[in-house]
Amino acid sequence: MHEEKLRILQIAPPFLPIREDIVYGGIERIVWYLDRAYKELGHESSIAAPADSSPLGKLEPTINASIGDFNTFNREGTFLRIEHIAETIKHANSGFDVVHAHDDNLLPFLSLIESPSLLTLHSHYPDFWQSKNHPKLADETKNLNLVAVSHALKEQYEKDGFSVRFVVHNGIEVDKFIYADKKRDYLLSLGLISPTKGVHYAVQTAKSLNKDLIIAGTIDGQCGEYFDEQIKPHITHDISDKEDKLGGYLSLPKGGRKIVYVGGVNDVQKKPLFANAEVFLLPTCLEDSLPTVVIESAASGTPVVAFGRGGVPEMIEDCKTGFIVEKGNLGGMINAARESASINPKDCRKFAEDNFGYKRMAQDYLNIYSQIMEEAHSKTF
Repeated sequence: MHEEKLRILQIAPPFLPIREDIVYGGIERIVWYLDRAYKELGHESSIAAPADSSPLGKLEPTINASIGDFNTFNREGTFLRIEHIAETIKHANSGFDVVHAHDDNLLPFLSLIESPSLLTLHSHYPDFWQSKNHPKLADETKNLNLVAVSHALKEQYEKDGFSVRFVVHNGIEVDKFIYADKKRDYLLSLGLISPTKGVHYAVQTAKSLNKDLIIAGTIDGQCGEYFDEQIKPHITHDISDKEDKLGGYLSLPKGGRKIVYVGGVNDVQKKPLFANAEVFLLPTCLEDSLPTVVIESAASGTPVVAFGRGGVPEMIEDCKTGFIVEKGNLGGMINAARESASINPKDCRKFAEDNFGYKRMAQDYLNIYSQIMEEAHSKTF
């Protein structure tokens, strides 16, 4: 275990506030978990983030409020991103022992940070981060401390000419998730609603199996047409105005297959949805790096049926905690969802406990902090 107490600065992206009741935001949730772990271990934890954040540690504010929709590339949004980066560099160079960035827009500026620093890569943007577009930056990454959240993500960046030193899987507070042995008779789709997340596959799977489907998630700002044309026509009940999402579903009239839209969900609302679902469907069409929802489902004792994209196969023990299906194989997803009753919920929970706890994630990062601090110290002598 790491004994030395450190002054740690995490740098969050500018899009969403860092706080406990995050409705959507995978990266922001990881920053929150690390902040909590560092505080519990007695470290001095700070976060550079928009001023509407409420971390457990000290907030180092960057911009007045989070930008919001990360798909908005207007002039104001671009200016706010630049302001956020400028402010984070100021905070980073104010005497921290280690600086841990989670915003890949900081990659070109990482060398400007005076303290030992690292950048966690949470996603991959193949049209942008390629050595042919940024040959000098790609070469400079040989001297930077880049971390990927999955081995698959590390391979993707390395194929594009970037050097990634470490891999740390994300973690969650497993014991905070409701565990249930007995499941209710519905399938669950939970996450951002967009064509790349493949929600239409979940709809088709539920209809083929004549099962209820609960769709939980916010609609991507640029994907209203997708929702209106491919998802909304199949929805039998919209209870997005209900605070109690599971209770709202259970209060619907019995009989007949239902496809229920419950809207975006926070931590309190999603936990009973995960715990009571027969199976969680994740038909993502992206090379998703390490989607946290897979861990959350396992922690709830609920098997996952997912397309085997990106780091997803690193998060599922095939045929024991869920099923990995070839991308786009609707028939495979239908068959796997049908077979999910063979999965023991206890195996799902144990897999999450053994491999994806937030304290394990924090310790992995602390070990990296120690390594890069020692390397930086040796260079000064």
